[in-house]
Amino acid sequence: MPDPKGFYPYHPNVNTPFTSSSLPIVIIDLNEKIANKNEDRRVSANMKVIWNQAGEENKVTDAANNYNGFIEIKYRGNTSYSFSEKKPFAIRLRDAFGNKNPSSILGMGSDDDWALLAPYNDKSMIRDMLTYVLMQGTLDYVPTGRYCELILDGIYQGVYIMAARARHGDNRINVKKPTDATVAGLRGYHLEIDRREDPYIQSNVPLKDLYDKNISGRTVYYVLKHPDLEDMTTAQWNAIKKEVWDMEKAIAGNDWNDPVKGYRAYFDTVSAMDYIIAQELTRNVDGYRLSTPIYKDKDHNKQRFKFSIWDFNPSMGNADYISEWATEGWSFNNNQYTDGTNPQFFKRMLQDEVFYSHLKARWTEYRKNRFAEERIMGAIDSLVNLLKVPAVRNYATWKYPVSPWPNYYFATSWEQELNYLRNWISDRVKWIDSQWSAEEVNKVVNGTFDAAYARTPGSSNAALSDWKREGDVGLTANTQNVYQGKYALSMYPNRKAWQTLTELFSGKYTFRCMVKTQGDPRATLIVQYHRKNSSSIRQTIENRTTYYQIEIKDIEVDNHFAEIRFETGNASGDIRLWVDNVEFFKQTDINTDIYNVEIPQIAFKLKTDYWNRSMEIELSSIDRNTLITVHDVSGNIIYNRYATDQIVKIEGQFIRNSVYIVRVGNVAQKVRF
Repeated sequence: MPDPKGFYPYHPNVNTPFTSSSLPIVIIDLNEKIANKNEDRRVSANMKVIWNQAGEENKVTDAANNYNGFIEIKYRGNTSYSFSEKKPFAIRLRDAFGNKNPSSILGMGSDDDWALLAPYNDKSMIRDMLTYVLMQGTLDYVPTGRYCELILDGIYQGVYIMAARARHGDNRINVKKPTDATVAGLRGYHLEIDRREDPYIQSNVPLKDLYDKNISGRTVYYVLKHPDLEDMTTAQWNAIKKEVWDMEKAIAGNDWNDPVKGYRAYFDTVSAMDYIIAQELTRNVDGYRLSTPIYKDKDHNKQRFKFSIWDFNPSMGNADYISEWATEGWSFNNNQYTDGTNPQFFKRMLQDEVFYSHLKARWTEYRKNRFAEERIMGAIDSLVNLLKVPAVRNYATWKYPVSPWPNYYFATSWEQELNYLRNWISDRVKWIDSQWSAEEVNKVVNGTFDAAYARTPGSSNAALSDWKREGDVGLTANTQNVYQGKYALSMYPNRKAWQTLTELFSGKYTFRCMVKTQGDPRATLIVQYHRKNSSSIRQTIENRTTYYQIEIKDIEVDNHFAEIRFETGNASGDIRLWVDNVEFFKQTDINTDIYNVEIPQIAFKLKTDYWNRSMEIELSSIDRNTLITVHDVSGNIIYNRYATDQIVKIEGQFIRNSVYIVRVGNVAQKVRF
C-alpha cells in the first residue's frame, strides 16, 4: 500500500480493516523515515501499547494503558529480514530527552530493549514461542514473548511477537557495566556467536570437521553485546579476548577432557546441556553457529561460560538445507556442510562419555514432564488458540500461502502447517528417545530413509536427508522396492552414498543393512573406522532381486568416528541398488567383570547387570572400618555404608549408559553402565 507519510517502504499490499483484537495492540508512528537495514541506525518514533488483560477485547480506540511514549526503532534480523515481506524490528524505550526508559511491556520484566518479531517464513507463527515456553525453567535466562497485532503509521501489519531478548538486564542476563577501569572491575560480559559484526572476537583455532580434521576458510565470531565497547578500557576488552582464546586453546589441546585444564574449567556444563537439548529438540538450523548467547555473569574471572537461546523460526522442519527438515539427525554435526561453523567446544563436550551420559539422563528426565508429548501438544494448542482469529487477519494481509526461503514444507493453509509441525515434533522427540533414552541405539541417522516428510501435502516427494551422495542418489517410494516403511535408498550405476557416524565411544560395534539389486550394479559396501589408521571392511554386495541382510560384527572403534559407504560401479541400462534399514549398534557385554582392582588392604571385583541396573561388589575380605561409597559424577550418592558383608548388592538404582564412581576405602574406580 502507499505509505501515507513516506517513512516506511514495506507496507502490505492489502489494507486489512482492523478495529479490535483479543491480542494486545501495538501502535507505532514514525517521526522520520526509517533507516535502511545496512545503516544499522535507530530513528525516533512514538509507541502505544493497548492491553486490557483479563480476557477483555482490545480496541484500537482504547487509551494506551501499557506503554505510551517515545521509542527508537530499526530493522533487525538477517534471514527474517531479507526473505520476509513482513519486517522485524528492534526497539528501545526512551523518554522525552532520549534517555533509557525501562518499562514492563505486556507483563514481562522491566527493560528498555525489546524486539518485535515478525513471523513470516515460520508460517505456523509459533516456533519461537513454543521453544521459549518449553524451555522456561531450564537455562538461567530463557527469552519470553507475547503475541500482539501491529499498526505502523496507520496501516495494519499483522501478527507480531513482542519479545524480551537474550540481552543484559536485571530481568534478563545479569551482566553489569565495569565498576572501574581495571580488569578486576569487569562485572561479566555477554558475547554472541553469530555473523561478523563489530566489535567481535575472531576464533584463534581452526574449525574441525566430523573427522576432527581442520576446516579451512571458515571461522567463529564472538560478537560483543555487553558491555558496550565505549564503557570498557582497552585492557578490559583485551582481557575478554584472552579469556575466549584461552578457552579455545584448552579445548583444542590434548587435555581438553581434563577436569582442571579442559572444557569443564571454562563452561557451566548444566547450562551447556540445556542449550544442546533446546537445539536438538527443535533441530535448529541456526543452532550452535548463529544466534548463540554465551556469557559470564557477576565476577567474570571466577564464573564459567553460560548459555541462553534465541531464534527458532527456521527450526522444527522449517529449513530446506543441510538436512534440517528431517526428524532424525543432529544439528551439532553441521560442520560437515559448507556453511557449518559450529564451535569445537560443543563437539568436545559430546565426545566426553561422562558429559554425554548426563546429557542423555537429563533428556530422559525432561521427557517425563517438561517434554512429555501431552505437554508439548498442549503448549501448541494454547498458542494456536491465541491466534485463531488474528491468524485469519494476518494471512488475509500477507496472502497465505507463501513459501519464502528456507521453507521445506509447502502447506496451502495454516491448518496444514500446524499439522505438519505437530507430526514433526512428535516424531522428533521419539527419535531422540531412541538415541538418548533407549537401551540399544542405532547410530545411523535416517537408516530407514523415512525421516523426511513429503514437501507438499498428499505427495511422496520427500528429500533424502543426512546421507551425503555423489550422482543421482535418492529415495524410492515404490512399495515393491521398500523393505519396510515408506522409502528406500535408490542408487543407479556410478553412484556413492555415505554417512559419517560420530560420538562413538570405544568398543565393538555391529553393522546390519538390507539390500537388493536390479541387474548387476557392481555394488560395494565399505565400513571405515579407526580414523587414524583408516581401517576398513569392504564387502561385495550380491546380486539378488529380493532383500537380504548383511551383518558385520566386532567392528572396533576407538576414535569416535566411523563411516558407512555404498558404491555402485560402471553399468548400463536400468540397473539399481536398493538399501534399507541400515543399523550400527554398540555391542553390550552384560553381567561381565568391569574391573579387578588390587589395593593394599582389600581386593575387590565389580560386576554390573545392565538390564536390571544393578551392581555387585565382591570383597576379598571384610574390614568393618572400610567405607564403601558409590556416587555419580555429579556427587549424588547411591550407596554409602561400611563393609559388613563380603558381597554388596545395589539393585535398580543406576541409569543405563551413565558413569559412576565406586570408592572402597580411599581408592576410587570408575564403572560405566
